Amino acid sequence: MELFNALGLSWPTLISQLINFGILYWLLAKFALKPLLANIEARQQQISEGLANSQAADQALAQAEAQKDEIVTAARAQARDIIASARQSASQQEEQIVGAAKAQAAQIIEDARAKNDEDRQKMLSDVRGQIAEIVSIGVKNVIGEVVPVETVNLHLLESGVKA
Repeated sequence: MELFNALGLSWPTLISQLINFGILYWLLAKFALKPLLANIEARQQQISEGLANSQAADQALAQAEAQKDEIVTAARAQARDIIASARQSASQQEEQIVGAAKAQAAQIIEDARAKNDEDRQKMLSDVRGQIAEIVSIGVKNVIGEVVPVETVNLHLLESGVKA
């Protein structure tokens, strides 16, 4: 008891401070931490879906390459049949068919890669914006100051987080 008095503490003050701390902890846990964790979980789910979409695009690319191989194989078989019947016209048709098949396969691969890159860039841009919103909301909830999302985006870009 004398130790508390020597330190300038009293039981009623200590108990009221513990109750205030408990209330503050409960409020922060309920209104700041739970929504923040829910947002993080939602973002992780979106990232997982984005990765799954990327894997699907990779599979589509592999299928496009397999299709390219089938087209090239079919073009060569057709060229052999044409050569058997007429050697002179076969060489012209072989060049046209193989060229068209390669161009089509290259276009399919290019389209798949472009779509994959576009999806990746969009996902990264969305995630960076969502992180900025989460940080802004978290700062507002923790210290009570509103930090504009643009400012958080600027800090993210300065720290090396790129879309």
